[in-house]
Amino acid sequence: QSGALTQVTDHDYVYGFGFSEDDARVAYLPRAGATAAEFRTCLRVREVAGGGEREVLCDSPALSFTWSSPRFSADGGEVYFTALVDGDRNRKQLVAVDLTAEKPSVRRITDDTPRSRLALVRGWLPGERLVFIANDDGFANLYTYERGRGELRQLSRLREDVSDAALLDVGVLAVSGTPAGSTVSLFDGRAAAGPAKILGQDRQPGKVRLIDGHGLQAAWSRQAPDLLFEANLATFTIAPDGGAPGLRVAPLVALEPERAAGLVHCQAAAVRIPTHDVDPATKATRQLHAFVLRPREPIAAPSQRRALIKAFYGGDNRYSAFDQVMCAAGLTVISPAVRGSGGFGKDFAALNDRDLGGAEIRDLFAVGRWVESELGLESWQVGVYGGSHGGYATMRALTFEPAPDRYPFGFGLAHAGFSDILTFFAATNIPDWVILESGDPKVAADAAKMRERSPLTHVERLEAPLLLTHGEADARVPVAESRQIADKAKALGRPVTYVEFPGQGHHIEGLARLVEFYQANFDLLEAAGAGRGGEAAAVLGDR
Repeated sequence: QSGALTQVTDHDYVYGFGFSEDDARVAYLPRAGATAAEFRTCLRVREVAGGGEREVLCDSPALSFTWSSPRFSADGGEVYFTALVDGDRNRKQLVAVDLTAEKPSVRRITDDTPRSRLALVRGWLPGERLVFIANDDGFANLYTYERGRGELRQLSRLREDVSDAALLDVGVLAVSGTPAGSTVSLFDGRAAAGPAKILGQDRQPGKVRLIDGHGLQAAWSRQAPDLLFEANLATFTIAPDGGAPGLRVAPLVALEPERAAGLVHCQAAAVRIPTHDVDPATKATRQLHAFVLRPREPIAAPSQRRALIKAFYGGDNRYSAFDQVMCAAGLTVISPAVRGSGGFGKDFAALNDRDLGGAEIRDLFAVGRWVESELGLESWQVGVYGGSHGGYATMRALTFEPAPDRYPFGFGLAHAGFSDILTFFAATNIPDWVILESGDPKVAADAAKMRERSPLTHVERLEAPLLLTHGEADARVPVAESRQIADKAKALGRPVTYVEFPGQGHHIEGLARLVEFYQANFDLLEAAGAGRGGEAAAVLGDR
């Protein structure tokens, strides 16, 4: 009633939480420990009203707990959540714990099929059926677990990944898609066997995310590279003859046209870019999905133009403030979905497993050559940028070993990136991600490859100007990762600029800090063009 926020737990990290059906209890998964060797996660159940709680049980190396929103059974006697077999992110399991047992234990529900996606949907279907999302068949689809019989069933067979779902009175509403667009589907949840019938389906441009769903209504949001945000409210009606339900969609939240226009400075176009290898499925050159974001007011002078290629997490069908700021400055942004990106199924996302800093970087080289040709630029006008994994990829692209297909990027902007895979593994709070993407440091061959693919190892190869930015309090990628490569590069006389943000975490927040961050980026862009021509230094010149 007062609106006051009160902290009720005190743990190092919480993977997720979920309330019982009557909202009287909350189950959550707190993790203790600062390094992988110390990590220990337990299932705890807390009484919402009284505050009393108990530690039910803790994980083990053989079955470790991870990010998940625990779900209580309807009678409150069990809790369901996600666990990893041997800490492997590709071996996720749906597990259950009986809260009424004298000595609770973890019971596996799913089989040993490799799966990298597993998420539980809130609520239960009639017949005590739990709905969850998993990518057993190569794409994230809907599944059910019937508690009474212990039976699993695949509910949907879509060939694009389901991101969200909600249980409504008319069926199971699911949002799926690729970075090229989204699909909203309504499935009949009543059938007891086989895939569920699709009662209705609608394609949507941009990226749709389900906000909430209950009864006969659901709310979803939509974004795109040239759309900041909108929200819609869908209302379903039950057909008296048992046929397909009716649907009415009305705007819920939308920006005023004038305000929206002031926040969109890019013109977005989806393209396909050929890369360096053959796609086994098509027997032809692999094509990467990408968005080309062109400024609405481009720079007139050819020598002042720049193109920035997103190093990782690209190709996503969403609004990016960074990209819009670059477009507002007259610069072009290319956002490719290099191998390892999400949205194209399990196999594509796994293409860079244990190959961190390898073929995904060669994808960037192919994109660089395409950009140079399509936009009529020279290589010194084409740069690479990114944060976190993208920050690493930026540094790796600028320090890559001499190779015939290496592309000579003209500059790099790396935020919160890791420069040494081994030191990152030792200090990060996601060591399981490092093992998945790069290998196990305890294996000599893996450790040697990790060292070889670390930008810190090859700072002497850095020729293009590089900006490093990092939050001093970053818990995901420790600030030491930028400090150590900045120090080594400066000692070797390499062209590096380092800007550290006191008190900031993995992302830069606050208007004053953001202004400082963007200014540092533009300063680097102008410096990168110095000496390339009479007009080249004025990146933000007349447009």
